[in-house]
Amino acid sequence: MKFIHQFNAIVNSKEVRASVDYLLKEGINSPIFLNYFGVNYSKNNLVSVKLYFSFFEKPSDIFLNEFGISEKYKELI
Repeated sequence: MKFIHQFNAIVNSKEVRASVDYLLKEGINSPIFLNYFGVNYSKNNLVSVKLYFSFFEKPSDIFLNEFGISEKYKELI
């Protein structure tokens, strides 16, 4: 269960915490906003941790810029 400690270290890191707080603040006023962590692990190790978030309406350009979304993908959104 070593990966539980690895997961806790990641989700409690300053950088991840700042992103999660920002996403939750952006999503709180959205009528349909989903967010969750994805975790991949092997028998003994944590392989990856991903933060998923979905808006079912276009977020603000300020939000898209925060995560470096290119102009091409902004147009597609």
